Amino acid sequence: MLDSEDHLWPDINQMLNTLGYKLSDEHFHLLFDNFEFLYEYMRDHGSIPEMIFDALKFPADTNSLGEKVHRDFSISQEWCQ
Repeated sequence: MLDSEDHLWPDINQMLNTLGYKLSDEHFHLLFDNFEFLYEYMRDHGSIPEMIFDALKFPADTNSLGEKVHRDFSISQEWCQ
């Protein structure tokens, strides 16, 4: 998958290194299997709504205490990003 405008392609390992934790094998394969779709959606729309992650069966985000956190990209959650 190549960005035809800039002639660049994403490096999934560099992206995952920004997480701060290691993904489980199950979650890695889920991401890898859907990466092209997610990348193109992000490129075309600027963000990926939670309903798409839910439809693809991604697990909910959690905070440092292991509590589920809603993926809300509105201004009310900007301090979390």
